[in-house]
Amino acid sequence: MRLFHTVCAVACASLTLSAPTQRKTYAGTKVYRIPTGNQEQTDQIANMITTLGVPTWKSAKVAFSHVDVEVSKDRLKAFHDALKQISPQLDSQLITMHDDLSVSIAKETEGMYNPFRDAFAGFANAAWFNNYHTYADHLTFLNDLASTFPNNAKVVTGGTSYEGRPITGINIFGSSG
Repeated sequence: MRLFHTVCAVACASLTLSAPTQRKTYAGTKVYRIPTGNQEQTDQIANMITTLGVPTWKSAKVAFSHVDVEVSKDRLKAFHDALKQISPQLDSQLITMHDDLSVSIAKETEGMYNPFRDAFAGFANAAWFNNYHTYADHLTFLNDLASTFPNNAKVVTGGTSYEGRPITGINIFGSSG
């Protein structure tokens, strides 16, 4: 019996590992901002969202606010029809946040994965600047940056602070110095 459970567990694990993960594509997906009216209209919009199964970026909870929804191209007609049933003018009050979400994503990620940038993989990325680092870490970063580009950068001291500590910076310059 134990052998049977072991074989089943291994089989399930191998199926899980071998199952291909399908990337979500956003081609033709639109993102709309829908203004909400009174609470009754807000509730109708929330029910429509649930019925159509469209993902929300901001939920419809508060009257006289807005809700942001992501509508795939196969649900567009049903979405617009449902909006017109709630209120005939609601469809014309939509604000299009993204006309094609896949295009917006492509623009935002443009240049993120290029060989030139990968050559500088050891440098700080955007995440480095969102975390706490000690002063010594900052000095190490500046010295590493200056030593990587000795013809274009040098670490400088601009004097001392009120407490007598050096004020360190980096001078980045072109070919003329």
